[in-house]
Amino acid sequence: MLWLSFDRPHRQIRRLHEPRLLYEVARMVGFDTEADAYRAIIAVFAALESALGDPSGKTGTAGHILAQLPSDLKRLWLDAGRQF
Repeated sequence: MLWLSFDRPHRQIRRLHEPRLLYEVARMVGFDTEADAYRAIIAVFAALESALGDPSGKTGTAGHILAQLPSDLKRLWLDAGRQF
């Protein structure tokens, strides 16, 4: 799995905010633009919200995830609920 490929003992946890997340997703996936990365992130968030049984992303487990996100990523999470 991709996330396991980055795991190593004693690694430092980095907090990502929207600009860095867009950059990292675009770089890792090979997108030409961060706009492509934005669309992919929104699609993944929407799929996760749907799988959790709350397409709005605001209640239940989806709401717990929302509460843990930094404010700029909360906006992306909620955008996903509005777009799909």
